[in-house]
Amino acid sequence: MTTNPGGLPTRLVDVTWQGWHRIKADTYRADFGSARNLPDLPIERLDDMRGPLRPVVQVREEDAEAVRTALRRAGRKAAASLLVAVHRLAEQYEQAALAGRDPFASKLYAGHEGSWPAQCLEFLAGEVGGDLAQRPRRCHRAAVAELGRIIHSWVTGAHDYVEVPATLAALFTEVAEQRGGWSGMADQWLQPEGTVVQQPQVAEQLRSYLLGLPSPAGQAGASHHAAGASCGCSGPWPP
Repeated sequence: MTTNPGGLPTRLVDVTWQGWHRIKADTYRADFGSARNLPDLPIERLDDMRGPLRPVVQVREEDAEAVRTALRRAGRKAAASLLVAVHRLAEQYEQAALAGRDPFASKLYAGHEGSWPAQCLEFLAGEVGGDLAQRPRRCHRAAVAELGRIIHSWVTGAHDYVEVPATLAALFTEVAEQRGGWSGMADQWLQPEGTVVQQPQVAEQLRSYLLGLPSPAGQAGASHHAAGASCGCSGPWPP
């Protein structure tokens, strides 16, 4: 768990999957709180009004190794498999919300909503992952299933919450460093400098996000979920 000197968590997720960050002493501020008319609250009142609260924690090593193993097995299909796993979970949560089974569709980004990794993963999983989900030969089926299982457990656990976008990027980077970099983790259609890529800007955005590289110029923006932005990437993905 990431904590401040006072021992309280730096970030929390409430019962509605709204993220909160500590601003002073025992007081928390909601991500996009002003836009959502959510006032700053001391933790006791926050717990009373929007509990149970879950601290945002570091990934457990057993889960981290399971993610690394899935990515290694996927090989050059790793990047595509990760996006498809996140896309399918997001679609599952959205469908449950529309059917009235679960009112909270946005579970995947509550750990640090609006951060650059969250912006990128939300856009890329929705746009690129949705397309790749229709192209099963570009994904590793077992890796997709395993990644989906693990990520679901991170965001639906009863006692804590693991931030999805930054954690996935960090673990992906670790595996990529062992496998020769991006070329060992993504197929030819996801290589920004390749001869067959049709949307090099999107491929570069994906590489930058998953390898923890600086945001490409002009790519940062408001959260796709909160403000309708697209993380600077637009246009159709290659057929």
